Amino acid sequence: MSDSKGPITLITDLSERSNRWKALAFAWRSAAISSMRPCTACGSPSLWVIPETGVYWCQIHRDSAPQTVAAKAQKVSWFSGLQRALELEDQLEGTG
Repeated sequence: MSDSKGPITLITDLSERSNRWKALAFAWRSAAISSMRPCTACGSPSLWVIPETGVYWCQIHRDSAPQTVAAKAQKVSWFSGLQRALELEDQLEGTG
C-alpha cells in the first residue's frame, strides 16, 4: 500500500475524499438552483424562456403549452451546467 497506510486508514481516506466530492456537487447544484429564475406559472425553477416575452417555464409547463408557443422557448443559458451537476450528484450517490 502506498504511504505505509494500513487498510483502515486507506478506507477512511477514500471515504473522506468521496464525501468532499459529494459536498462539492451538492453545493454546486444548490448554487445553480438558487440562481434560477422561477417559472412564471408555478414558481418552481425554470428551464425554458421565451426571450421576446420574458416568460419562464419549468419543464412541465413548457410541455403543456401549445406547440406553437412552446417552439419559441429556448433553454436558459445555465441549463447544461445544471444538468451536469445533477448527473455528477447521481454518479456520486451511486458510488457511495
